[in-house]
Amino acid sequence: MLGEKISHTDYAPCYSYTDGDTGAGILNQGELTIVGSTIRDNLLSSEYCSVEGGGIGNIGQLTIIGSTITNNVASSGYYWDGSGGGISNSGTLTITGSTIAQNEAYSWLGYAWGGGVSNKGTLHISNSSIWDNDADAFKVAYSGGITNFGTTIIDGSTVENNTSSANYADGGGIFSSGLLTVSNSKIEDNRASGKYEHKGGGLFASGTSLITGSTFTGNNAGSTEDYAYQGYITVGAVANYGDMTISNSTISDNENNQGGSAVGNFNVLTIVNTTITGNVGGVFTSCYQHHHSTSTTQLKRAIVSGNGNYEVTREPRGDCTATVTVDSHNLFGLKVVSGIVCNQKSTRV
Repeated sequence: MLGEKISHTDYAPCYSYTDGDTGAGILNQGELTIVGSTIRDNLLSSEYCSVEGGGIGNIGQLTIIGSTITNNVASSGYYWDGSGGGISNSGTLTITGSTIAQNEAYSWLGYAWGGGVSNKGTLHISNSSIWDNDADAFKVAYSGGITNFGTTIIDGSTVENNTSSANYADGGGIFSSGLLTVSNSKIEDNRASGKYEHKGGGLFASGTSLITGSTFTGNNAGSTEDYAYQGYITVGAVANYGDMTISNSTISDNENNQGGSAVGNFNVLTIVNTTITGNVGGVFTSCYQHHHSTSTTQLKRAIVSGNGNYEVTREPRGDCTATVTVDSHNLFGLKVVSGIVCNQKSTRV
């Protein structure tokens, strides 16, 4: 498919309450390459079942090159789910030099995820821009930009100005419960906006994640209300519930409206050769509502300084124990709180 423009409206009939529908603009079940094309203004909508893939639904092998996927919507009613406003992938999807912008996944009373792209298969994004996409729901929203339940590789790309909005909103830019690799990319100005919980304005991950050579800047997690709900967690840039390594990266100028942290770790996190500065808070590690018996954070050759509330803090909860290991050759600001044992080769600045 070369140089095409596709626009379509599909109201899913849902012949039973377990039915779903996918791909209002394009449904690929075989092998397809899309080059220099625009997929826009498609609507996939149903009141009585879940829908996915407002613009494109892929359950085969799909390659998208130099194309634009924009202004597509996957919308469900009642308690059903809406996902993959731009693209829903359950097969193999490669996106190169393309733009995924201004798409929406919506659910009235259920779950919404992947305003730009929802992945349950294998996804590789390179030299592309995913911006201004939304996941909007009453109950739960996962990532306005990219949601990953499979394997996703993002390289040399920008994930910017995406929003997840719901009572519980996680991962404004990226939500991943699978395998995630992000390299040489920018995660900027994304927002997780929840009435109760909002974690990972830039990234929420509960699987295995490797972040290298990337920047997290200007991301935000905040409540839709004017007050904070006591006992809930706010994480502006990166919230980790899985096994994550961040190396050779920068996390700066991220914020939230409830005094939380830039990086929140609730399982296993390693930070290497990374600068964390200019955020509302620094690195926060904790056991959280018994999701994990312990959480472990390790810092190696990191700079954690100039953050608004604290640089590094440890907060055990209940009968669990959170630990922080600070290796050699780190630089810290002055607001390191108690519970952190600094290696003698680390320096406070």
